[in-house]
Amino acid sequence: MSAATCCCPPISPIPLFAAKRAGDAGRKGDAGRKGDTVGTLVCAQFECSRNVRKLPPLAYTGFDRDAARQRRIQQLTENVQGFVRSVRDGA
Repeated sequence: MSAATCCCPPISPIPLFAAKRAGDAGRKGDAGRKGDTVGTLVCAQFECSRNVRKLPPLAYTGFDRDAARQRRIQQLTENVQGFVRSVRDGA
């Protein structure tokens, strides 16, 4: 099983969410031992989308909070797409 890191701030617990891969990869026995499942870290109540849209705290004078927020939104989008691709493609 592989896991992508949740890009949300540590506002809530971030448990591992796992799913069987599609196709033959997900139908193999020995669940989780031979690459037949994929996992990702997701906010406990699936509020990742809301959390990444919150402005981050000001890290230093001149810190571009909006750019940081946009990077978090982009990272979440990439994580979700990668997870879905892994489940769908079975690889």
